Amino acid sequence: MARADRRDKVALDEAYSYYRTVIVEEGQCDLHKLVKSLKTVSRALHSSSNGLFKITHRLWRRIEQALFDKVITSFGGHVVMLDSEGAVLTAQDDLPKDCVIELHPEGLRRADDVFRMPLDDLSPLTQMQVAKLWKERGPSLRKEDFVSYDCESSGLCPMKPFAVGHEVLQQEAVSGKKVAYKQWWELYWQAYCTPDVREKQMLVKQMVSLESVWGNLYY
Repeated sequence: MARADRRDKVALDEAYSYYRTVIVEEGQCDLHKLVKSLKTVSRALHSSSNGLFKITHRLWRRIEQALFDKVITSFGGHVVMLDSEGAVLTAQDDLPKDCVIELHPEGLRRADDVFRMPLDDLSPLTQMQVAKLWKERGPSLRKEDFVSYDCESSGLCPMKPFAVGHEVLQQEAVSGKKVAYKQWWELYWQAYCTPDVREKQMLVKQMVSLESVWGNLYY
């Protein structure tokens, strides 16, 4: 019952560990692991906002921003720029400050390999480069566009890991999985016992949401 397919997902503790590896420690970056981690953190923030569990939203939001920034600057891709109302902006127009960037990373083809974030949430260097490239070339971004940029002369630097809050994140990533395990099994038995089809569907949906963030909770 409610066994989420975890082959293409990572748990929140794994996503945080990968963030530490590629951003804090500046280790080698793999596109598929990076986007899996980004998806998990995004799902965790969404589920937390809906009250399914609690995490320190502002800290995990910083992790999400850093992972998104890493995807676009390390791999590039096709972008769609949206205004604050969700309307698609015309290529090579000036970008408003409150625009949203929709990223389709190069090398990925799944329908859910699409990521959105306010452009203003990315590092100043990334914002400047995206705006510049949008004016020059439109929706196509290459990783070389960011690697070759001279951040020293501009006075802007790539997004750096923040210095505080790591103890909180580490604890939440580990202890949250234990809490989720207990919640999952409570939901499991409620779903097993209820004769109400609609209630069962609702409970199963909550179980799947937990597994999408915390991994396999069946064992």
